[in-house]
Amino acid sequence: MKKLFTRFTVIIFMLSCLSGLTGCIAAAVTGGVVVAGTLVYYHKRIQGYVSDKTIAFIANNRLYGNKELYAENHIVIGVYNGTVLLVGQVSDEKYKQQAEDLVKNIDGVERVYDEIVIGPNTSVWRQSKDDAITAQIKSKMLVQSNFDVSAVKVITEDSVVYLMGVVSPSQADMAINIARDTAGVTKVVKVFQYINS
Repeated sequence: MKKLFTRFTVIIFMLSCLSGLTGCIAAAVTGGVVVAGTLVYYHKRIQGYVSDKTIAFIANNRLYGNKELYAENHIVIGVYNGTVLLVGQVSDEKYKQQAEDLVKNIDGVERVYDEIVIGPNTSVWRQSKDDAITAQIKSKMLVQSNFDVSAVKVITEDSVVYLMGVVSPSQADMAINIARDTAGVTKVVKVFQYINS
């Protein structure tokens, strides 16, 4: 029984490493003692992580499969806990609708937030600046105590920061303040699902 318990703990730890939840699981496994309720929660989050990755994979395949839509426009897809966020630029309203139609019927999708704007695509330089903003926000979050970085997904598009995740109101406020205080950010958009503190 002890070997089975140890093996189970190791498997959970390995899965957490793969899914980027190492810090969260480490809090649940302390001195060899595993808190059952916490493990159930993170087991569900790992399942959710896998589901999100599957949704993102299918959504991107559908996007790339539509040659006209993919070639003419710049679209970024974010997924967290069954919520799909679409950002970027398209040249026509029909492309915006096509992008939403491609993702809304994928198994596991609970809701779609279409934040795509109609206008010229951002430059490669602007996209690299957006990546740098995202990296800076994530690094700021990492050094915050009592903040679960895995609970928040950060996407930056044309200087606008989108925050996704399942968070408490206090975690949401912390994430928003971090994003707002980051150089180059012009706007912060919340795409959160809230839980009790």
